Amino acid sequence: MRSLKRKYADPRRTRILTATERATETAQLAEIAAEELVAEETIVELTQRGYVRRLTPKAFQKRQSNLEDLPMGKLVERDDFTTEMHRAIEKQQMLVLTRSGKAYTINVGDIPLTPRQSKGTPTVALLPLTAQGETESVVAQFVLPSDLEDLKGWYLTMLTQQGRIKRVALSEFMNLSGRGLTATKIKEDDELAYAIQVQVGDQLVIATTGGRILRFQVDDEQIPVMGRAAQGIQIVRLRKQEALVGCVALGTEDEMLLVSAQGYAKRMQVKLVRTIKRGDLGIQGIQFALKTDVLAAIAPAFPDTEVTLITNEDRMMKNPIEAIPQQGREGKGDRLVKLNKQELVKEVAIADIEQPEE
Repeated sequence: MRSLKRKYADPRRTRILTATERATETAQLAEIAAEELVAEETIVELTQRGYVRRLTPKAFQKRQSNLEDLPMGKLVERDDFTTEMHRAIEKQQMLVLTRSGKAYTINVGDIPLTPRQSKGTPTVALLPLTAQGETESVVAQFVLPSDLEDLKGWYLTMLTQQGRIKRVALSEFMNLSGRGLTATKIKEDDELAYAIQVQVGDQLVIATTGGRILRFQVDDEQIPVMGRAAQGIQIVRLRKQEALVGCVALGTEDEMLLVSAQGYAKRMQVKLVRTIKRGDLGIQGIQFALKTDVLAAIAPAFPDTEVTLITNEDRMMKNPIEAIPQQGREGKGDRLVKLNKQELVKEVAIADIEQPEE
């Protein structure tokens, strides 16, 4: 008996509690868990120029109260601005994709905490040294959910500048090694241009500088799921002097924003563009008021958002999306801004900022 006692007489693990004692203990445990979660909470900001900032919720609130925002409808010079804000916990990961088709993950907790007035850290500076050879090499960055279940049904769609596309399950990019991995194989004379998150049934809309709009249904027939080592399939063929200007995922009832280099803009319903198959030419989505004009950008036109136009002279102008007219395929758009000679709109940013709870 003494031998059995030495071997098996470990302390009892169960306790007998009254209903009141059990309720009190459960409340105490919940309070401790909430305190631990709050301690890990952080705010991640992504900027238009490829910087990342991490702030505590308290520092974020103080910075927001002192932030001088862009005036509406007026071109001003400004160095950088926030395009996305995510509330996260330190154990979450940020997925980063580069022009060479490589993917890397960065732990949110490894992003340096940023003083309120700092412009942040270049995202590329947080990548391995092998990924830092090319200036402004980051194409896209996403904060991934901490629970793998939340990634089910989500895919990463990647489009190269020469029009090759592929779709990969987003769950394949969790917990990558420090060296990263190849997200898509890229030809020597090509580079990754766009990477967006999609679900089956989304409408993938691609635009070219010539004003062509191509709309595809996200499914296995048009955009099949491929392995990471695959090169992708040709989804759009570009004409001479034509380049891609954007790729967005929308719903059938959504609107898109089209902006030309000369500052003309319009909103257009997705359903006005017919769904096509790979190899089709698409439709002419905008009529240019000036012969020398080209399409500069396409973006989602969701209600209650703000669009910022960025020019090649580093001037910016912000407008509410509702101030831009809704027109059909034949519309030329309204001129939103008077540009200097040789000045052109080069980019459009849609602020997608989630305000954290107090």
